[in-house]
Amino acid sequence: MRRAALVLATVPLLVLVAVVGWSGEVAPYAVVSLARQQMLLRGEPVVFAEPGAILSVFEKNEGKLMVQAPSGQRAWVLESSTTTLREGEKVFNDLIRKKPKEPAVYLLRANYWAYLSQHEKAIADSTRALSLGASDASIYFNRGVFHAMLEQYDEAIQDYTQAIKNGDVSEIVLENRATAYLAKGDDAGAMQDYDTLIQRAPKNADYYVRRGVAWRRQEDFGKAIEDFSRAIKLDPTNQAAIGSRGFVHYLQGDHAKAVQDFALEIKLAPKSALAHNNRGFNRQMVGDYRGALADYEKAIELDPRYPMAYQNAAWLLATCSDDKCRNGKRALELAKKLCELRNYEEYSDIKALAAAHAELGDFEQAVKQQQEAIGKMTAEDKSTETEILKLYQARQPYRVLPE
Repeated sequence: MRRAALVLATVPLLVLVAVVGWSGEVAPYAVVSLARQQMLLRGEPVVFAEPGAILSVFEKNEGKLMVQAPSGQRAWVLESSTTTLREGEKVFNDLIRKKPKEPAVYLLRANYWAYLSQHEKAIADSTRALSLGASDASIYFNRGVFHAMLEQYDEAIQDYTQAIKNGDVSEIVLENRATAYLAKGDDAGAMQDYDTLIQRAPKNADYYVRRGVAWRRQEDFGKAIEDFSRAIKLDPTNQAAIGSRGFVHYLQGDHAKAVQDFALEIKLAPKSALAHNNRGFNRQMVGDYRGALADYEKAIELDPRYPMAYQNAAWLLATCSDDKCRNGKRALELAKKLCELRNYEEYSDIKALAAAHAELGDFEQAVKQQQEAIGKMTAEDKSTETEILKLYQARQPYRVLPE
């Protein structure tokens, strides 16, 4: 019986909030203000910031603020000429009362809502600006981002596509649309965009990683490995590529190569509990039980709330065919902690607890826990687990035979 005890690291999906006119730089003071009124640069008739513009604050001194405007320029301004984001809605209410038909005002407020992570409102204001005649590609792009933040991927894709039709064919738009396709599960759409991106930027390792994810989900493991390997060649420190290739090797049953990839990932990220767990499981599959246990224990040390490592360790300690590997007392300790972590809700956790009791000869508890585990399973899962229950009822522990 093979247990799905390996976890794939999530490949970072790129969703870039490119709010119009914002540099994206984080202010040292972590303070953001709004311009309350029009600001002039050094008193000259050059507009530094319009009312409603979002300002990053870098320094405060005697009633003055060093701020950065959306243009990227910095200047000292009177603190009284700004307002905090918390009070910013008043500024926009005043602006909209004065200019109710001006699209730019709604776009400013959309940026404001985005800063506050109120993406529904950001979408509404962006839509209002479009209804008033605005048509710039950046508006569609930003609204697409807001939709993506709400996991509304169909709407996001429509907006990114419209941004492209309106003339923005930049990489960032294609990246975000490809990401939305990938998140939606439309691998064909994602691969088409990544093909274009790779043609434009053939040395960008991340594009190969993400296209590789799409190939993996299509179960074209050969092409997935090609893309992950190309990414690693371009960037030998790309953990997403290394871990993803290791996972595909695991899916192919090539556990020795999977061990190699996860070992490489551990060199790059020695504190990754995920990488240790994944190497451990593949070590287990090639019969290196001591190495597997060492990896599981290290994963638990690195992340004491990582259920999969507890489950893998407890199961191996309770059911390993190698007598020297088993340790019922430690298996029970880990299985109890595992069940507590997930409130006894996962049948696989309770199953590991039953196996630990059986290894210790407590078959009454083993039968009880296995029956509880079966009660949480779907019908198609129950046949194998019922056979294990029969072993416990016959006062026999369960043993996993080497593959």
